[in-house]
Amino acid sequence: MWKILAQPFPISESYGVRFRSALYFGLFVFLFLLIFRPFELHTLNFRSAASASFYYGLVCFLVLLVCLVLLRALFPSLFIESRWTVWKEIVFDSFCVFMVTVGNVLFTHFYWKANLNANLVFRFIWITCSVAIFPLCIMIMLRQIGLMRSYGKLAGSLNEQIRAAEKEQADAGTEQSGMLTLQSENEKDKLSFPVEELLYIEAADNYVKIHFTGNEVLQHRVLRSSLKRMEEMLATYSQVYRCHRAYMVNLNKLVHISGNAQGYKLHLAGIDEPIPVSRSLNRELAGKISR
Repeated sequence: MWKILAQPFPISESYGVRFRSALYFGLFVFLFLLIFRPFELHTLNFRSAASASFYYGLVCFLVLLVCLVLLRALFPSLFIESRWTVWKEIVFDSFCVFMVTVGNVLFTHFYWKANLNANLVFRFIWITCSVAIFPLCIMIMLRQIGLMRSYGKLAGSLNEQIRAAEKEQADAGTEQSGMLTLQSENEKDKLSFPVEELLYIEAADNYVKIHFTGNEVLQHRVLRSSLKRMEEMLATYSQVYRCHRAYMVNLNKLVHISGNAQGYKLHLAGIDEPIPVSRSLNRELAGKISR
């Protein structure tokens, strides 16, 4: 569960998309209240119910406009996409629902002359959450579908670049070779093998796990070291690329890229488990492959 909550989540929509999102939420609230008339709206005549529904929809629209557009414009550093995760999205969505609740409470107090007390606040917390759950679920579902399609399409383009790069490399014979020697931090443990046998390296607490194909058999070796130190030791090998905070891969072993709602996944020769790519490195990865 915590791995899922730590995954980056997209927030790069344009201001126009955010404006439309606020408008759609407000429209949904208006239509939902008008059609179903919950929360004692059924006791009002149609004109009064329509008026109340419109005003609550308007409150929702205006509050979300502030949250989705104004706040992100005023505090862009809080919404950097590469640092945005699902749990932050959950917190932000909860904040938006809370602010809509505040707007509804204040509107009801000043417009309908309702007593401003704890009972009114808790009542509108229940009402707002009950109504908000439907559009939120629909929005998240549509966003996930859109991201899967987007990353799937981009992954297809990158796969074409991989095949083109493989052909150019085979024709030019430019693949770097030679013996690779990796050392632990205390320099007592060493591991040597041809660089073309390296598959990937992953961080494991204070250790790194090195995956390579010695004698054409998949092998693993653990060294006490940080991934950053491994990155420094392998800096001269352009095909070895740190694609994630916990992974480095040999791009020459890359056979396929897939895309889902969380981003790209790298599929290496002889490895069943795909390697994730940090969202902040998506463009950089495309540049690496096209070289």
